[in-house]
Amino acid sequence: MLLSGKQPEMEYVQASTPNSDVKDRIARAWSDDQPQADGFVLDTLTAGLWAARTADNFDDAVWSAVSRGEDADTSAAVAGALAGARFGASGISHGDKSTFNSSQPMFAEVDRTYLESVAEKLATL
Repeated sequence: MLLSGKQPEMEYVQASTPNSDVKDRIARAWSDDQPQADGFVLDTLTAGLWAARTADNFDDAVWSAVSRGEDADTSAAVAGALAGARFGASGISHGDKSTFNSSQPMFAEVDRTYLESVAEKLATL
């Protein structure tokens, strides 16, 4: 799994990424240093990826991104998406999942079970 930090996946990402600036930013997410997230898209991606990779659970990933400040909302969204894929639906605390309300207009046609199955499938990547 890429987010687990296993080297073969990281080597694949590095080999498959043509832009050296993007490669450098992704590589920073595998360092021990917290990257800055100042609103620049690559910095935000790096900060979110770092938060998701270094966290022990979904909540820690999101809070790690939020606590960095700067572009906290976007970094937390990236971290949350990646942490959701990493830890699966069962890794999201009940309180966080309870905010999803399928009766809301934007979710009226979305099946919660389907979304959870997608999260579980992403977790196996």
